Amino acid sequence: MRLHLLQQLFDLNQAFENVIRGLERMEKLGLFNKEDLRYARAEIQTARADTNREFIDKLGEIVERDATLAYEFCWRRDHKTKTLAQNRRREDQLLVGLPVT
Repeated sequence: MRLHLLQQLFDLNQAFENVIRGLERMEKLGLFNKEDLRYARAEIQTARADTNREFIDKLGEIVERDATLAYEFCWRRDHKTKTLAQNRRREDQLLVGLPVT
């Protein structure tokens, strides 16, 4: 799994959270239009949700590709191991004069 990608997503979510908390603090000061600040917070939360959704979708594609590559690698290795074992068995049979199966 791509741990560094998950760390980047975590860092990005922390940044979104910092912006949201900053907007909440600005709202408490009473110097700014509360409705505008609430709208800005909603926009940031929407951007975070969209970003997370896109990130997770892309991460899913990467995981699927990695899984496919791992499966293919294991299949080739198993196939090679079986072929080597079959060749050794044939060689052993030939050495002792047994019919090759």
